[in-house]
Parts: sequence; C-alpha cells; structure tokens
Amino acid sequence: MTMSLTEHQRRWLGTAIAMAQSDGVLKLQERALLDRICASLNLSLEARREVEQMLREPPTPIQLASWALTTRDRVGLYRLALSMARADGETDRLEAALLHCLASVLNLTPEEQAAAREDPTSSS
Repeated sequence: MTMSLTEHQRRWLGTAIAMAQSDGVLKLQERALLDRICASLNLSLEARREVEQMLREPPTPIQLASWALTTRDRVGLYRLALSMARADGETDRLEAALLHCLASVLNLTPEEQAAAREDPTSSS
C-alpha cells in the first residue's frame, strides 16, 4: 500500500516549498533543508513524488492561507516560511514580498508576526 502526503504534511511542506521557490531558484541550502524535513518524515515513494510535484508547481499564498485553520497554524506556517527564507543566510526581495503577502492572506496581526520572528526555529 502506498501512502500519499497527509494534509498536515502537505500544509507544512507546501509552505516550505512555496517560500523556497519564491525567487524562482531552489538554492542548495533550501533544497538541503527540504531534504532533511522529508527524511525526518520517512516519506513513501508516492509522498516524495508529491513533494517533487509541489517543487514544480508551488502552492500559492491563497492556497497556503486556506490550509491555516487555527491561529497556531497561521503563526506556525508564517514561522516556517521565515525559516525557509533564512535558510541560505539572506532574505531577498522576492522572499520578503512573499512573506508580506503571506502575512496578509493569513491575516496575521503585527503581534503574531513579531512572535513568529522571535523564534523562527520552532514549529507547531
């Protein structure tokens, strides 16, 4: 029996992928972080194919927002996006623009954005 991504995995991996692909270039550090996440999840071949498909067609900010059902999800997805933007040591203007758009579509308050920025390494 093959297993595809769970909704939870799709939500978190989709956010990481959207951020990594925001500038149209998947940098080595970004790919390495995604590979570590996938390895830690012990994904099936079918699930890894779904990840590769998401890399070819990343989720849009609107899709990401539709996955964030709770405040915890919204802040967590934004925190993950921040971590991905910082994976290569710099946040370029396209990544910053996607972060701004994501904060907007997630309806994050300035306080929620600040909380996400304070601890970018933890996720929920």
